[in-house]
Amino acid sequence: MPKLTLLYTISVDGWIADPNGRTPFSEASWERYRTLAGACGHLIMGRTTYELFRVDRSIAPMPIKTIDVLSRTARAADEGVSFYRSVEELQTSLASRGGEQMLVLGGARTASALTAAGMISQIILLIDSVILGGGIPLFDRALSSARVSRRSVDAHHPDFTEVRYELRAREGV
Repeated sequence: MPKLTLLYTISVDGWIADPNGRTPFSEASWERYRTLAGACGHLIMGRTTYELFRVDRSIAPMPIKTIDVLSRTARAADEGVSFYRSVEELQTSLASRGGEQMLVLGGARTASALTAAGMISQIILLIDSVILGGGIPLFDRALSSARVSRRSVDAHHPDFTEVRYELRAREGV
């Protein structure tokens, strides 16, 4: 099974987008986001993020090998894009691919579903120097207890801080 890493830019107050779904983050944090995503090239996202990605490739204008979209609404896929109706269906596909690194780039529902299924091994948060005051959270629901270990903090740019966490074994598992 590939290692899955959540990669999200969030505000200082913990939102991945404002109440209207906009992401008014600094160009510096967007550039870092694109660099990290481009280095991987294998992406997983929810349908809403995918639709945004299709309209505005500047979100991630890097060489993408594959995109897996987790969506209850199937649709005809573009070249290199696969849609999965359930986490289980996605898990089956990923298990056949081996140990490649994949990034989860978007959607609170997607982040919650994959984390709840125990599929996430690492979280990278780019904490942008902005306060949104409300909006879309990183996770769309409460998750069962999970412990993380902070692996690194990089505050090399005044507009954002990069924090990496590793997920530990779940409580009671």
